Amino acid sequence: MDASAKPNINAISLNQALYTGPNKIADIVMCLLRFMVGKYACISDIKQAFLRIWISLHDRDALRFLVPDDIFDMHSKMICYRYTSLVFGSVASPFLLAAVLEKHITDNCNNNMVRNALLNNTYVDNISFSNDCEDNMCNFFNESTKVMESGSFQLRQWSSNSPKLMQLVKDNNVQNDDSIVKVLGIMWNTIDDCIFFNEIPKWDKSYCKRSVLAATNSVFDPMGYISPVLMQNKLFLQKLWKLDLKWDKDFENNNILMQEWDRLLSDCEKAVRNVTILREIKVDRNTEIHVFCDASSTSYGACIYILNPPINLDTRGNSKLVFAKGKIKPKNTVDNDNTIPKLELTAMLVGARLVGLIQASLAIDKSNNVYLWSDALVVLQWLSSQDIDSAYVHRRVVAIRESCPGAILMHVATLDNPADIITRPIRVDKFVKNELWWRGPNWLVEEKRNWPIQEIEYNLSPPLINIQSIDINIAIVKEFDISFNFKDESIQTLLQISMVDRCIELKENSILKFFDTYDFTRSMKVLIYVFRLAHGTQFHKNLTNSFGNIFKSNLGQFEFAKLKAILIMQKECFSTEKLILDSGKNVDSGPCRGFGLRYDDLGVIRCTTKAVQLDPVNELGPILVAPKHPFVMSYIYSLHYHSNCASRNYTLNRVRREIHGPGLKVMINQIVQRCFICKRHRAKYLRFTYPRPKPLPIFRTKFLAPYVACGVDLAGPYKVTDGLSKIKVWITLFTCLVTRAIYLVLVKDLRASTFFRALKELSCRHSTPLLLLSDNATNFSSTNKLLKEIAKHLPEFERSEGLNIVWKFIPVKAPWTGGVYERLIGNLKSNLDKMNFSQIIKIEEFR
Repeated sequence: MDASAKPNINAISLNQALYTGPNKIADIVMCLLRFMVGKYACISDIKQAFLRIWISLHDRDALRFLVPDDIFDMHSKMICYRYTSLVFGSVASPFLLAAVLEKHITDNCNNNMVRNALLNNTYVDNISFSNDCEDNMCNFFNESTKVMESGSFQLRQWSSNSPKLMQLVKDNNVQNDDSIVKVLGIMWNTIDDCIFFNEIPKWDKSYCKRSVLAATNSVFDPMGYISPVLMQNKLFLQKLWKLDLKWDKDFENNNILMQEWDRLLSDCEKAVRNVTILREIKVDRNTEIHVFCDASSTSYGACIYILNPPINLDTRGNSKLVFAKGKIKPKNTVDNDNTIPKLELTAMLVGARLVGLIQASLAIDKSNNVYLWSDALVVLQWLSSQDIDSAYVHRRVVAIRESCPGAILMHVATLDNPADIITRPIRVDKFVKNELWWRGPNWLVEEKRNWPIQEIEYNLSPPLINIQSIDINIAIVKEFDISFNFKDESIQTLLQISMVDRCIELKENSILKFFDTYDFTRSMKVLIYVFRLAHGTQFHKNLTNSFGNIFKSNLGQFEFAKLKAILIMQKECFSTEKLILDSGKNVDSGPCRGFGLRYDDLGVIRCTTKAVQLDPVNELGPILVAPKHPFVMSYIYSLHYHSNCASRNYTLNRVRREIHGPGLKVMINQIVQRCFICKRHRAKYLRFTYPRPKPLPIFRTKFLAPYVACGVDLAGPYKVTDGLSKIKVWITLFTCLVTRAIYLVLVKDLRASTFFRALKELSCRHSTPLLLLSDNATNFSSTNKLLKEIAKHLPEFERSEGLNIVWKFIPVKAPWTGGVYERLIGNLKSNLDKMNFSQIIKIEEFR
């Protein structure tokens, strides 16, 4: 049933109305890998699996459909039917089938081996199983048939390479007589016990991007055995994208592209026809996983081999390719991310993430050795380092360490790296018989002493930075009540820092000196981590128990660290004021004499200002600070930056709501003056003396309603995303010539009809302009002509206000005469640049 069908584009299909449910279908790659483990294997499927499950009576009305009594008569009476069993084609059916099978197998199968095999190796209605013992194969057949028949599920089409099992299957008349059968999209020859690919690429003989994509994706290779060949097809498709060809645009006029595609298609067909892989993968308790990674300027990838090491010095081990994955470099990426070392690191990340899949599929113990091979020394050095500056590299190094902890890093020469085949073109005849690809390097199956000599020993989990590398003046720390209560005598063993990239130098009388080096947020994170180490408790779970009454206000760890930093700053800079307040007197002398200093409940010195009673948010009053202190300077810049780099006055108003101190205004002016973002937007190409301004025209000074007299201009274009496509948009800015109020309308083009709609929106929202000032843009002049043409053909009493607009156009090539709106256009562009940093955002967010 086509449950996605609907009568029109605005209607709702049955699949859209049904609940899909969670995905309970097994991973097809894991099923195929489990199928390849063991000397013997079998495959079967459930006969009419969906039709074996009944729909409950109160849910059947959701599956009603109409059928004409006479299908040849369009006026025939319609009969309403209901589905009583699962619908093949419904979006909810796969989940319901998987859930029912899981429940039935769990409740009715007592044999652990059979139950685990049915739960893990059932893909929709296909069941596979492999084992080294023929008796276990027969036992699986008997038990699984019995369990499934108890739920009215019939297993049929049994195929196996086990003669004993096939004889048992024939006795029960449920065999598949074909020697070549399909196993989850891959062909299996039960006689030779090898697997190969199903069909050659399907191409419709059309030289266009759509046909190239369809032919490339028609080859089903879930485990990447022929990925080096398919990678060339993907690179060719990327080349078509770079040429900006439409989906159905032919490139037959380009002989070079035609010949290249014909060659790639021929190579792909040869690879599909000639590649044959032995099914059996041998796994034992000593099995090792070897991951080889490589990258080039256009692509990167990884391939994984299973190695059974040699038993003694006189024997050789056994290695086999089990999985490979290749990716092409994205077309639109940042230039700094396109370097080959970073692509090599990304390839290593691809391989590391596949290790968990291989271990789970082949039941390899996580304690077995895992080797990560790369021919890039810089990548191996990154993975062995703690001090990494690049955020791009740091994130991927952390991900690799999390994906396969304990893996062994090894260097391999480029000629011995099988992953190099993924990233470079290779002839098909050499690829099919390439032992380096199918078995790995020759020395891999030999003793480890014959492996390549490692000049440098790399370590994926390098020793962490010791607490002693951070120079902290313990006397000052204790003075500010940051007590180090170590649970162990060995500081090296207890306190190891893995989250701090650089050593922090906390000098003599400035424990917060590092706020000069990092931004405020990062410095606070460092301070939080130091407090965690200092107190030796679960800092973020139970702050009250760790630090006493100071946390009765239920502060979080960030606010706690900020509070302690404030207390440290005040003790460093206002020791005299603290002594006076501690004695119960008022501060009547010194630079803070007019601030009305007092303590709050947490021991923080606050100021009493006139605006305290008017500000319900900060009713306790601003905190006393020393503007030249590193912590305060970093905090002021953080407020300025997160206020969209606002002006000096705005930043001063924002800061004074929270903190106050002598010389605060001067420090704010200096910080705003040094702000790089503000400098960039304040930059001027040429300084000159402006001429004496002329008197304003009468329409700029006459008292009118807003937008009765206004100027108009457009800003842009700006690139935004609308769904999956990128488009250009403009901003129409209407500004009242009297009040300077602005009204913004987003438009998608510069046509006169589009601007006419924007003008109509202004008239509906506010008032119809009687005077418009603009430049001589085509959309403005065309709209003016259109309004005059409409007014000519209407009697005077039928004309609306919009037809009486007086349009004033500024002189050509004299944009300064429209400075009343050009100034606002400049402010608009400047603030938009600050907010999105020229990033492409969604049209809804931009609007």
